[in-house]
Amino acid sequence: QTTCTPPDDIDALRNDLNIVADIYALLNVDNQFAIDSAEINPKYMGHLAEAAYILRDHPALSLVVTGHADVTGTPEHNKKLAQERAEQVKRYLSVFGVTSDRVQTKSVGDTLPLYEGQTPAVRLTNRRVSIEVLSANSDS
Repeated sequence: QTTCTPPDDIDALRNDLNIVADIYALLNVDNQFAIDSAEINPKYMGHLAEAAYILRDHPALSLVVTGHADVTGTPEHNKKLAQERAEQVKRYLSVFGVTSDRVQTKSVGDTLPLYEGQTPAVRLTNRRVSIEVLSANSDS
């Protein structure tokens, strides 16, 4: 039998949830990459810096960075490129003060597109990283 116990401090819980939502919103927008590139775009660099600032104040939070690619190229190349994108995000977060043990990376290559299709806009959207925010209590 499981029981559900309300949190002791609902305001603290709301604050924590807002922080997670802020980080998620920062890191899952403007997160696209140029064709066949793992270079971070300047706008996303600003988001990484801002998220790192928040993360430094909340050491119980960690991230999973998943690299994605569009369908251009071979599946092997796309898997490698997507991993490079995730690793590049991790590198910059580290530069901005987030310890590397708080950031996991993985690659799904071109297997989980955000949108189906071959137009340039769809391919751009699919060349991205996606970020999950985990708490110390999360099962990863």
